[in-house]
Amino acid sequence: MQYSLTTRCRAKLNLEHDAMNPNIEKLHPYPFEKLALLKRGISPPAHLNPISLSIGEPTHKAPEFVKQTFSDSLVELNRYPTTRGTVELRDTIAQWLKKHSEYQV
Repeated sequence: MQYSLTTRCRAKLNLEHDAMNPNIEKLHPYPFEKLALLKRGISPPAHLNPISLSIGEPTHKAPEFVKQTFSDSLVELNRYPTTRGTVELRDTIAQWLKKHSEYQV
């Protein structure tokens, strides 16, 4: 049975409903969680070196502009973000969903 991460999380927390947006149930599962499920119980042949298809770890130094942007935003760490996110974040997410999906937000 396929169900969303939200459903599983809510089930673990004994929540029947309470999602901020009812359309969240329509989103696809996180690809790496799906990949982990597909790989479950599978072992590569012992004589072969498997290629990891997981998320991976960064192996290169971050570009200077990334480090500077990160450093510049540290002043905002003096408070918790709002649960619903900033207006700017929600607008950006809504625009992305309008462009990349059938959802009307």
